[in-house]
Amino acid sequence: MPDTPHHHFDTVGSTFIEAWAMVERGQRTPFWVTANRQTAGRGRLDRPWVSEPGNLYSTYVGAPPKPAALPLLPFMLSLAVRRAIVTHLPLHRQADAELKWPNDVLIGGAKISGVRVEQKTQPGRPSLMAIGIGVNVEHAPQSLERAVTSLAAEGSTATAGDVFQSLRHAVADGLVDLDANPGDVLAQWSRYAIGLGETVTVDVGRERVSGTFDHLAADGSLMLRLPSGALRALHAGDLVISSPSAPR
Repeated sequence: MPDTPHHHFDTVGSTFIEAWAMVERGQRTPFWVTANRQTAGRGRLDRPWVSEPGNLYSTYVGAPPKPAALPLLPFMLSLAVRRAIVTHLPLHRQADAELKWPNDVLIGGAKISGVRVEQKTQPGRPSLMAIGIGVNVEHAPQSLERAVTSLAAEGSTATAGDVFQSLRHAVADGLVDLDANPGDVLAQWSRYAIGLGETVTVDVGRERVSGTFDHLAADGSLMLRLPSGALRALHAGDLVISSPSAPR
């Protein structure tokens, strides 16, 4: 799969939208789409994704994992992104590349990438998924919501093309691993997890819940140990590290 067809554009609205449009036009799958610049990039939860030239904007379209492994796809993808960027970081910064539930990749507590996944099933056609991955390579778009960084800010001289070559191999390997042994994906992810065993707060929409990040359930749910001692399974939300010693 590392030799999966790759279509590169100078400018698109978004690689994600362009990839789905290519499927509708009859493009055979799997394939990758990348672009130098996006004019309408979107991230997880349909949030705007600033798309300056010099960063990596990519989308992969292919068959989804087996149904039992599908809930763990975000964890595999964050592992793949981490694996791809670590090879381009100076040695003294590699250990600072960590993972925040469910699929954020951070360096020193600052966000460096974004992942978006969408699955479509149409009558008479095989189910497909699109995976959009953006990585801050040369630029770190300003954000009022969280700390943001880039590979260049961390001392890397990699280009977006360099990172894409690493990413396409990491995603190909990750999809194979995910179907073969989903449990290993969670075990690997936990090695780099921020907040595991610490006091955290999770924003789950209409409420914020605090407790100890106890472990991950088999389906990837965050198991939160409440002050009462009870365990609560959280299936989605934004994690905030509450411990004073933890990276922000």
